[in-house]
Order: sequence, then structure tokens, then C-alpha cells
Amino acid sequence: MTQSHLESIQNFARAGGKLALDHYQRLDELEISEKGRNDLVSNADRGVEVLLREAIAEHFPEDGILGEEYGLEPGTSGITWVIDPIDGTANFVRGRPHWCVSIACVEADRIIAGCIYDPVHDELYLAGENMPATRNGRPIRVTDVSEIDLATVGIGLKPFKGESEGLAMITPMVEAGTRLYRNSSGALSLAYVADGRLDAYVESHMHAWDFMAGALIVRQAGGTLRDFDAAAALTEGAPVIASNGRLDLMLPPEYS
Repeated sequence: MTQSHLESIQNFARAGGKLALDHYQRLDELEISEKGRNDLVSNADRGVEVLLREAIAEHFPEDGILGEEYGLEPGTSGITWVIDPIDGTANFVRGRPHWCVSIACVEADRIIAGCIYDPVHDELYLAGENMPATRNGRPIRVTDVSEIDLATVGIGLKPFKGESEGLAMITPMVEAGTRLYRNSSGALSLAYVADGRLDAYVESHMHAWDFMAGALIVRQAGGTLRDFDAAAALTEGAPVIASNGRLDLMLPPEYS
């Protein structure tokens, strides 16, 4: 990865966020459809992804691109940009201010850059493989909470998909009195773990575009993640367990 990648990922995220925010401020003009049950997509999602793809192709023509709306376009450089144009579309289309643009750069089995931009609050989270995590240029750090009954844990659940695995993950925490938080944006929740707004985040399965930027940002803020193969996760996704590294989340053995 070049310094240019790290600089560009911020510029791309802000440009995508600007376009998304313009749509968000004119929700009555949105065109919304369903990709699947409770899985919404809008012309804003598609428009932002097209903008990002065009910008990446112009500046890094040899890099690959994987996006939520238009899939994988392989490259020759060994670097793949992983983009979610609007993470939290269900919030976006209803005017709830919990959504973001998420972009990561992956090289082989390593996430080398990650950026999450929340245009509503103008908060840009950034990390590089050799660079600490920041919010708007200022260093951020995970919490030091170590007792599960004092923790606030973000969760991602999809009950319409029969999410018995997700329920099994959180049941022990519920019984222990953990405060649970769900905002329907996994990427933003991971940024909140890195920033100390949450102590952990768990989801039984996430797509690459939902979690790769956030995974690096959490790690570079001093947090931990359940091991995953970044190369395999590009196509298969992975369970995501991110925390401050001090909590026993009491997860089932298959997620430990």
C-alpha cells in the first residue's frame, strides 16, 4: 500500500458521504427496493457505489474492487478495495441518523487500510496497517471495562433469517445483566468499539464490506477480534467478535 492509498481512502469516503447525505436530506425522492427479505437498497446506495468505483478506477486502475451492490471486479495489483456505500440502509431510508460509508483496502490476507465515515455527524474514523486509529485526526482507544455486567455490547441480529446462532451468542450476556445496543449499522458499531463508545460488538456473520474497515480500526485502537482469514472473508464473510480485549463475553465454544 502506498501513502496515496491512505490519503485517497479518506477523500473517497468523504466524497461518498457527501453524495449520500444529499440523498438523505431528500428522502421523499428516494427509490427503494428489496434485495431480499428486510434487505433494502436504494438509488442512493447504488449511486454512491458507482461514484466510489469510478474514483478508485481513475486513481488506482490496477486495484480490484468489491462492493455490496455491484460485486467483485478483480484487479492485477494484489490490492482490493472493499466498499459498503451505505452501511445501515434500513436506518438511512427512514431518516434515522445511524449509517455510514465504509471502505477498506485488503492485500492478500491483510487489511491494510480502513475508513468509516459518518456524514450526519461528520465523524471520520481511519486506520492503517502501521497507523493508529483516529477520529477526525485525533487518536482513539478502546475502553478498559473488564466486568461483563458493567459493559455495553453492540449486537447484530437478523431474526427474519432465523438467527438462532445470534441469539445463542447474546443469551449469556443478557442473563449476566450486560447492556445491549443495536443500531443496525455493524460498521458504525465497530467504530464505536474502537472509540470507547461500546465495549464490544458481536455478530454471527457479516459480509466483508460490513466489517473489514471496522476490524482494522478496532485493532489499531488497541482492541481484539476473533481470528478470520481476510482473503476467504472477501467472498464468504465471517463471524465478528470485537472487543476491548478485557471482557469475557461468555460466548458459545464455537465463537471462542
